Amino acid sequence: MTNSVPLQSLSVGTIPPGFSTSRTIAEALPSKGCAALKTKFPSKVFYPGSPVYEYESHQYRSNIEPMSPGCIFRPMTSLDVSEAVLVNRDTNTQFAVRGGGHMGSNNIHNGVLVVLSNLTTLELCNDGNTLSLGPGFTWGRVYSYLEKYDLAAAGGRLSSIEVPDLLLAGGGGSSNFGIVTKFKLRTFKSTKVWAGMYTVSGEHLDQFSPAFANYSAFNTDPLSHVPMVVAATETSTVAAVILFYDSDTVSSPVSFAPFFALSSIANSCVFKTLSHFAIETAGLVVPSISNLFIAGTTTGKIFFDPFPSLFAHVPFSNFSLISIDRQPIGSSWTAGSKAVNPVGNALGLDTAMVEWFGSEYDAFIYSGVQNMTAAINAATQKARLFDVFNCMGDAAGFQAIYSGYGAANKAKLPSISRKYDPDGVYQNLMPGGFKIGV
Repeated sequence: MTNSVPLQSLSVGTIPPGFSTSRTIAEALPSKGCAALKTKFPSKVFYPGSPVYEYESHQYRSNIEPMSPGCIFRPMTSLDVSEAVLVNRDTNTQFAVRGGGHMGSNNIHNGVLVVLSNLTTLELCNDGNTLSLGPGFTWGRVYSYLEKYDLAAAGGRLSSIEVPDLLLAGGGGSSNFGIVTKFKLRTFKSTKVWAGMYTVSGEHLDQFSPAFANYSAFNTDPLSHVPMVVAATETSTVAAVILFYDSDTVSSPVSFAPFFALSSIANSCVFKTLSHFAIETAGLVVPSISNLFIAGTTTGKIFFDPFPSLFAHVPFSNFSLISIDRQPIGSSWTAGSKAVNPVGNALGLDTAMVEWFGSEYDAFIYSGVQNMTAAINAATQKARLFDVFNCMGDAAGFQAIYSGYGAANKAKLPSISRKYDPDGVYQNLMPGGFKIGV
């Protein structure tokens, strides 16, 4: 069985020693760019020391993301964003853009940080089925709004994931082609779902993994979805599935029977709204700590092999979570996605994640994760199980993204960039994210 593992993207500015990048970034000119923006938008530009700057500069999910932008620009409209990009172009000022704060490529040192906090359109269109929303939201707020109308939309499983990062990563463009200031999503009827966490002790892992593999390979029930989490502690392992069934009448569906055959140490599966489910899963992630995701094809043994060395250098008490998160994408999901989105997308399968406290351990952990990823790639290539695809929304800064799009699709990207961004603004002045290398 092949398992894919995505990693969170890092801003070029946050890549620590030992990480490589193919781009050389020119020095930003923050004073000139910030001054020009302050002249044009006197009430929307904020410097260090101001309450707005201090607030906005701390709205991040991970401690590896905070930096020190020269100023913060907080637009109110799409036109504000467009004009700010032109100001940055004309002053040769680097900038970054932040939506809800989840992605690692959403900050910059010395340049202009554009925060989309005030782009907060959230309303149903006249047809009653299409949702119009701005990029300043997390999915929890979106689900809560739709809940009033017995509606839902396809989005993040965690309430803390922000809207623009998931959707842009799904589209596959990263920060190469523009800034999206409004999204329109199809909604669907949803009152409640049957969902929750089903956790077993590590002693059942040998039975738990085959149950998950069989579900991944043979499940045909389009209402079910089962991400799996294997989390390591200093002395033991715990395995869990996030069981999700899109029904307000069916509980304990047959498709989940192999998991229920194993004794649980915790089970939170009940009927609940999608909003409550997203809040529950968000509790799996500790805010304001350092975290790193990696993507690719993985094997369990290689994932666990580095742990003794890791724990010898970093006290286990400093770790919040070390896990493999497997996300099965069955044939029914693929067919359904193509039916509603024939253009396609770039969504991936699995995730590996490390969360820790203490910036003094960053370089060691980054290096260890990079070495582990290389070992996994080598092993799966040898076994002829390697998959070049890495999900952008969960990929680390050292990982290749666009090779997984296929040669034909990858070849289209530079020409699209040159057509719509002839000055190379998004290639040269917006350094964060995965660049196509124009």
